[in-house]
Amino acid sequence: MTNFSLLSFVLLIGLSTSSQVLAYQEFKAESRYTSTHFYKNRSAHSINDSATFEAESTFIADDEKHAQLFLKLRLKIDGLDSDRNRYLPNEAFLKLYGTKTELTAGLKLTPLGVAETNNPTDVFTRYDFGDNFYDPASLGDFTIDGQFTFDQAGPLTELTLRAVLQPLFLETPLPGANSRFAISGEASGIPYSLFPDQQNPTFADGLSTGLVLSAKWKSLDWNLLYFHGPERTPGFFLHINDVGALTLEPFYFSINAIGGNLRTSLGDFVLKAEAIYKSTDGNGFVAHEAFLADNAVPASYFAFVLGLDYTLTIGKGELKLLAEYLGENAHNNAFNNYRPFKNDLAIGAEYLFNDRRLSHLQAGFIKDLGNAELIVRLEGETKVYKECKLGLRWTTILKDSDPSAPLSLFDNNSYVEATLSYAFGKRWEKK
Repeated sequence: MTNFSLLSFVLLIGLSTSSQVLAYQEFKAESRYTSTHFYKNRSAHSINDSATFEAESTFIADDEKHAQLFLKLRLKIDGLDSDRNRYLPNEAFLKLYGTKTELTAGLKLTPLGVAETNNPTDVFTRYDFGDNFYDPASLGDFTIDGQFTFDQAGPLTELTLRAVLQPLFLETPLPGANSRFAISGEASGIPYSLFPDQQNPTFADGLSTGLVLSAKWKSLDWNLLYFHGPERTPGFFLHINDVGALTLEPFYFSINAIGGNLRTSLGDFVLKAEAIYKSTDGNGFVAHEAFLADNAVPASYFAFVLGLDYTLTIGKGELKLLAEYLGENAHNNAFNNYRPFKNDLAIGAEYLFNDRRLSHLQAGFIKDLGNAELIVRLEGETKVYKECKLGLRWTTILKDSDPSAPLSLFDNNSYVEATLSYAFGKRWEKK
């Protein structure tokens, strides 16, 4: 991954020097400083604050005929929690395109889904659980992504067939033993911790492939997808290590998935829906090594999100209201109770002031309808001087007293956060 990023950077510099063939070159950069304070200690971890500096730089060179080179560098340093430090870029790719065709190769994000709270159809994306377990960032993967757009087919417009290949398996980051979100707990009264290494699939099992068919019909946007490859969020089995300690070992299992998304206008409302069925048949039996006799591979299951948006004008601004239901059928393994978004309701609102400061406010909550767990968030952002922005966020997390509920793994993680950011950039166009 690092070698490809360096190669992309060299190609970008070479393409940029040939300015006579480029329609434009663009540079964007943003720096952010974020201070986070957690209200309470975790029982076994003393990290109650973070002081994070982030810098991102984006370079684009495009001839607006056949090719675009895209490179996004990043640096993230947490002065209080080194497990959150990040250096590698998320995106570095070359895109070749024509009137109806497009081929992209390199490190890139491949997002799928239309919902706001959770995207069960986002099968190609890894999430950085090692950075923030409650609000993980998306991570890029080495991807070959090709698509072809057909002429209008009957009532359908923008009919597009897309094929995606991710030939190299990359691990999903998980919290370190000394981080704020370190995974630890008890099984039958015996403490356990997260095993430091992950059990990765073979090359063949780590290969991800998928097809996406999308189109528009009047106000309806839809897509259908098929995916085969490793589930990007690992499973876990209880393991006794060489010194007799009980650990939770991450491993990856293959899935075959079919699903789809739709988005359509219903008067002043926007309906969003996504659903996916993931089959784990054929993975074999992965036994826990202690206390539990069942299969560590989850059963095949169906997950979905159904949401409704409504936007209205208030004064000079716009108020967007959101409601989403997140559902998932039951699993038949020991960690079924730790699955998030099995039976949850999300309610939110966002107000855009439409002022010169680009101010906005957001408020919302996610309520688990099966227990007492509740996450409430308030946040806002505004420009304080030119391109300098100030953001504030307050999140409170209430967990159930049941020790097998999802949030019981991570107690006392309510926090308040402030972010100061500055962005700048420049675009050079061929005259």
